[in-house]
Amino acid sequence: MTEDSKWTPRRGRDRGLDLYCSPRCGGGCTWAAYKAAHRDGDQLARRLGAGWSVVVWENLGWHYQAVSPCGRFKVSCDPGNGYRGSTFTAFLGDADGHSGGRWAQTADSPEEAILAVAREAVADLHKIGAVFLDMPFQARLSSPPPENVTARAPGPPGLVAKPLKALPPAHAERDSA
Repeated sequence: MTEDSKWTPRRGRDRGLDLYCSPRCGGGCTWAAYKAAHRDGDQLARRLGAGWSVVVWENLGWHYQAVSPCGRFKVSCDPGNGYRGSTFTAFLGDADGHSGGRWAQTADSPEEAILAVAREAVADLHKIGAVFLDMPFQARLSSPPPENVTARAPGPPGLVAKPLKALPPAHAERDSA
């Protein structure tokens, strides 16, 4: 058995349980939990809208997350509570596959979690933008962005597309005096 194959789930029975677990996991993961993760993940992706997909993985139990069409938003549900009555954590970061993201927020609904994580990221971007506005040299940050560029985030209503605006010239008031 190769090292990689030891992380491949296998069906089996142990003490009356229908297991579906990798030899290296050792968590006693069940076939029922695997099916529930797919069912609940599919339900979450459908709730979030067209283009959202589901990723299911094993790590001392079966877990799932819905991934936005752009791959930058990922929403997970606490697997211990099932789909209903749970809290949801939204991650925002690079579209690099299975990892979480730079920002994370938890809420009672997946939509609230997505809005909260988007707000957190926007607040951080404003802080970063302020650094550029306070630069002591003439950075050419005031040129307008290309046409047809909008700031938008895929996901539920509430993340509205808005045209991007150019940053004002650094120290415009001081330079005009």
